[in-house]
Amino acid sequence: MRLALAGAGIMGRVLAFYLLQQGHRVSLFDRDPIEAGSAAAWTAAGMLAPWAELESAEQAVHTLGLRSLALWPQLVAALGEDVGFHQRGSLVVAHPGDRAEYQHFCQRLDAAVDNPADRQLLDHAALARLEPALAEHFERALWLPGEAWLDTRLVMAALGRYLLAQGAEWHPGCRISALTSTSVSIAEHGNTAHYPFDQVIDCRGLGAR
Repeated sequence: MRLALAGAGIMGRVLAFYLLQQGHRVSLFDRDPIEAGSAAAWTAAGMLAPWAELESAEQAVHTLGLRSLALWPQLVAALGEDVGFHQRGSLVVAHPGDRAEYQHFCQRLDAAVDNPADRQLLDHAALARLEPALAEHFERALWLPGEAWLDTRLVMAALGRYLLAQGAEWHPGCRISALTSTSVSIAEHGNTAHYPFDQVIDCRGLGAR
């Protein structure tokens, strides 16, 4: 199929990655240049933290996060570049004034997560072995050993290079004036250009505003 993706942030680029692997012809339309921009992924922390997300997110976000965490190593391997992916867990700590919120989070985690190995309470000695700098300021911590992180700027750049190498058609720096399920219209030099497709997918997120 001839497919168009409106928006080339992390969702647009990852979706294009999978669609190209499935043999589709893919075109991306984005207001930013390929190598930089205002998409959230260029400034995001890169945390892949489905357990920590439960502090404020619903269970569905946790479930999707676990699936995402399983997919990322495969995607990184296919890119064939170092994008700063590490899966060494994360630590949750709290100052004395935040102790009640910390306890509430631990209780919520206990209720939502079945496998005890997914979270471990560390005393001061265990925290000092794992992260000495934090042990200078905190007496205890919650360790979430399955969580990971990556460098979002490296990921975005690597995806951009991969998509271009695999034949994706890219329209950077364009202003989308209209979308339908089968067409993209962009403003060019005072005129409007219309591009027909078999299917159009809107990946602009907040950028769609």
